[in-house]
Amino acid sequence: MNFLKFHPVKLLFLFSVSGFPKQLDPVPLILTPYIESRQIEKARRLSYVQDLKPWVPSYSGLITVDKKCNANLWFWFFPSKRNPSWDPVTVWLNGGPGLSSAFGLFLENGPYIISSNGELKLRKYTWTAYSSVLYVDNPVGTGFSFADMKKDCYRKNQTDVANNFITFLDQFFIMFPEYQNNSLYLFGESYSGKYVTSIAYFMLRNGSKHKLEGLGIGNGIIDPRNQEMYANNLFNLGLIDEYEMNEILKKERLIRNLIDGKRFKEAFKVREDILRTHKTSTGYNHWLNYLESGWGKLFQVDFETLMNSNDMRVALHVGNITRNKDLNDVVANEFMQSVRKWFEYVAERRRTLLYFGQMDLIVSSAGGANFIRRMNWSGRKQFNMSPRKFWKVRGKLAGYIKSEGRLTEVMVRNAGHSVPADQPLWAFTLYNNFIFNKF
Repeated sequence: MNFLKFHPVKLLFLFSVSGFPKQLDPVPLILTPYIESRQIEKARRLSYVQDLKPWVPSYSGLITVDKKCNANLWFWFFPSKRNPSWDPVTVWLNGGPGLSSAFGLFLENGPYIISSNGELKLRKYTWTAYSSVLYVDNPVGTGFSFADMKKDCYRKNQTDVANNFITFLDQFFIMFPEYQNNSLYLFGESYSGKYVTSIAYFMLRNGSKHKLEGLGIGNGIIDPRNQEMYANNLFNLGLIDEYEMNEILKKERLIRNLIDGKRFKEAFKVREDILRTHKTSTGYNHWLNYLESGWGKLFQVDFETLMNSNDMRVALHVGNITRNKDLNDVVANEFMQSVRKWFEYVAERRRTLLYFGQMDLIVSSAGGANFIRRMNWSGRKQFNMSPRKFWKVRGKLAGYIKSEGRLTEVMVRNAGHSVPADQPLWAFTLYNNFIFNKF
C-alpha cells in the first residue's frame, strides 16, 4: 500500500498552459551526452522551460545515472528568485515510495499551484523565494525517471539509490557550475527520509566535493522499528476502542520481532495489514491528517493528469515516457530496514532538521520522538533532558521546538503528513530559519 499514492475521486481542476498546442517530440531530453562532451550551453538551452504561463525561469530534463541500464533521473530546477548566485540550493524529494516530486512542487512548496479555475498560479510562500530548488523524481522508476526493463535495473536498496543520486548531482553541477560553491541542502518527506539520509551519508563518507550543509526531513521514515507506532495514537483520538488498540499493539510487537530477525518483507506485510484493518474497523481511511476523511484536500488536485498532458510534456522535454507512481513491490524488502546509523553519522557532522505534523497518523510525531530518544549520538543525553520550547510565527504558536548540537526537532501544530500543504507560512518560515541558521 503506497500511503501517498494518488487516489483521485474526480478531476476537479483543469489546467492551462500558454500558447498553441505543440507537437510532442517522443524522445525525452537526455542531457548526459551534452554534459560529457562539455556542450554545457547547449544542454542549458535545450532544457530551458519556456512554454508555461505564468512563466518562471526553470530547467527540465533527464540525467543518466547508469548507462548499463539506461537509467535516468528527471529533474525540474528553479533558480532562486532573490539571488541565485549566492542563495542555497535545496534538493526536494517526495517519498511514496514512487511519488513524483512534482507532488511537492505543485501541492506543497514549489513556485506553482493549480488554481480552482484550472490555471497555473504562483504560490505565495514558495521555497524558491530565497533558495534555488531542485525537484527530482527519485529513485529511478518514479514519475518521469526511467530505466530499461532489465533485471535489477530498478534499485532496491538505499546504497544504490544514494550512489545513483550522487552521480546525478555530479553531472548537474557540471551543467550548472555557478551553483557548485553554494550551500547545498537535502530536503525530503515521508519515505524520502531514507533517501536524503542515505545520500547525505555517502556524500560525507566518500568525501563528496559538493558543499552539503544540512538536511531536513518532514514526517520521515528513518527507523521503522522504533517509528511504527499506531495503536496509542488511534486510541487517544477515539478512533479505536481498547480491544482494537491491544490488537494493533500485538502487531506492532510482531513488526519489531520480525525486523530484529531481519524478516523485513514479513514485517512490511504486517504493517500493511494494520493500515487495511484500520479502515475496516473505523470506516476512516485517511492516515495523512486525522481531521480529514477520505483522501483529503491534497488528493483532489489531479497533478498526474497535468504532468501527463501533451503541453506539459512538451514544456518539460520528457517525450512519451510512461509515468510510474508506485514502487512498493520493488522495495518491499527494503521498506522496513533502518537507516538510523547513517542518520546518526550525518547528525554528528551536519545540521539536521526533523519536523512532524501534529495530525499525521502514518508517520507520527510520537514515533519520531521515540526514534530520536533511541539515537546513539554525542548529544543524546542533553537532547532527551531538554524541554521543548514554544515556536511562534508572527506571534502565533506554530509548534514546539527542541535543539541540541546540530539536531533540531519541530512539531508543527494543525498539520498532517504534508506540512507545507497544511501550513504554508509556517513551513516556509521553518525552512528558511533552518537553511539560514536562524533558530
